Amino acid sequence: MGVAQLAHARQTRLASWRSRGRVRDRRLEFFIDRFGFDAPPPADEVLLGELVARGGSSRGVDSIERTDTELVICTMLDPFTRPYLMQILKEHGGVSLDYHSGERRALELPAYVDVPWRKQPLWKRVWIHLLFVLGLLGTALPRRSQRR
Repeated sequence: MGVAQLAHARQTRLASWRSRGRVRDRRLEFFIDRFGFDAPPPADEVLLGELVARGGSSRGVDSIERTDTELVICTMLDPFTRPYLMQILKEHGGVSLDYHSGERRALELPAYVDVPWRKQPLWKRVWIHLLFVLGLLGTALPRRSQRR
């Protein structure tokens, strides 16, 4: 499956909601990242094991699609799965690639990925979650039209 087809498949996936057991068609939101490697990428078990050790859980990883030298990773919208996983991929020799063109792109990670999630003070974890949710809310609010 190609990268564009993968993105479309992930955007049109069905979500199961707990309202009377019905399945409703919803568009789920994911982060989709593409990483390239000079050698074969690390195994999924290695990546997920390190993610559990650092991030506390691997539930936020929706899928890992692989080719000989690339990974396409879909992660849920949360403040820790994606940054910790990207740090792990970087440490294993991965480089972030533009999703469409495949060109190398700069990888900017938050400073908190240097410390495992569970070792962060509780106030800091709450603060990170709050800023993340406010950032998502900020993208969902209608913008003021520019006055002329």
